[in-house]
Amino acid sequence: MGNIINKNIIASLVLLLAVLSLLPGCAAPTPTDVSPDGQVINLNERDPEEKRQAKDAIFQGLTQGARQYRLVPGDQLEFLFHLDLEPAEQEYQITVGNRLSIEFFYQPNVSRTVVVRPDGMITLPIKGDMRAAGLTSTMLAAEIVERYSDIFKDPVVSVSVEEYTSAYQDLISALSNIQGGRIKKVTVSPDGQVFLPLIPSFQASGLAVDEVRARANQLYQEYDANISVSVDLERIAGNRVFVFGEVKWPGMLTLQQAQTALQAITTAGGALTTGSMENVKVVYWTPEGESHVRTLNLQAVLYGEDIEQDMLLPSNTVVYVPPSTITKMDRWVDQYIRQLFLFQGFNANVTYLINGADR
Repeated sequence: MGNIINKNIIASLVLLLAVLSLLPGCAAPTPTDVSPDGQVINLNERDPEEKRQAKDAIFQGLTQGARQYRLVPGDQLEFLFHLDLEPAEQEYQITVGNRLSIEFFYQPNVSRTVVVRPDGMITLPIKGDMRAAGLTSTMLAAEIVERYSDIFKDPVVSVSVEEYTSAYQDLISALSNIQGGRIKKVTVSPDGQVFLPLIPSFQASGLAVDEVRARANQLYQEYDANISVSVDLERIAGNRVFVFGEVKWPGMLTLQQAQTALQAITTAGGALTTGSMENVKVVYWTPEGESHVRTLNLQAVLYGEDIEQDMLLPSNTVVYVPPSTITKMDRWVDQYIRQLFLFQGFNANVTYLINGADR
């Protein structure tokens, strides 16, 4: 029986040596970036200018803070509203909600005060409805004169706006219940939208703070409200990164500022001695919604050889620190070879007891 056990152990050792001979050399894996269409980019083959730009992008992202950060649902923005009260150059155009005084100088019984309805129309005696919204007082007076020319001879009509409904008043009303006066805090909704007074909601997720400010000011300009906004990032709530594999504290990280892959691993407690920092996998999404898989040699970054190997992490990025080759081999040995030895020992003990009992 002892000869049989020895033969099995020798066979296992031969198998172990054969597997070890198949292990790759000590050369680090090639850092790559794989696009959704399967195109593989060798990061080591980037020209010096591309490497410089990659290094500058990391530096700018880390030093400029929130200005480079891309918003995600749950983030909170602070909008400060600026109201331009300078007189407008063009004549005021009547809008919905305005109270108008319409006077006929020679037919005072027809004169009246009307309010522009939500459909932009007003109602006059005999002639019924006519559009007022979008016209100036002078234009509306001329329209009324034309309408009544078949009833009155040379009618003289004046139109004055008694009560204005301006964008300024609308905004003050919208902000009247908000603590802080002209400051409004807005949270990016689950579908990535932000909602502001007077203008339509728009997509903010995926934009930087300056891009949100530009979009909001464009919409207020289209509204012709003489309103502009300043925007600050009040709170980052949705910038999540997932780190797992051979790290001390695997799980989800909520980042309050931009971080690189190496910094995220450090935040997760650092890589274990069983991890391979030369072969870190990063799954991320571009602002256009394309998924990429990048292999990073962060060991080279730690040695100061290739700082541009690191990268800034967009929200919802997944970082995986794989086990090293030695760790894989050790686990393989533990799973197969060591278990085989234990099995053979157990078999020998049973055989010994049986034989002893037989004797």
